[in-house]
Amino acid sequence: MATTAVLRSVQLPDPMVYRPPEPDPGCAVCAELQRLIDLHGDPHGDSYDPSKAIDHRIALARHKAGKGAE
Repeated sequence: MATTAVLRSVQLPDPMVYRPPEPDPGCAVCAELQRLIDLHGDPHGDSYDPSKAIDHRIALARHKAGKGAE
């Protein structure tokens, strides 16, 4: 008995293109994390800290993946 393989095309995202996580509308945690990203990511603001902005982006991505905000 012969088996037949079914090949399906899969499109993967380009690993060289960064797409920051988007906050979910209506989610208070997402909104707060986005506020902190904006606060610490603004190079013209008094609270500019790129390291903290990246930390908050990671927290947002983890929150959206169901792994908690921290």
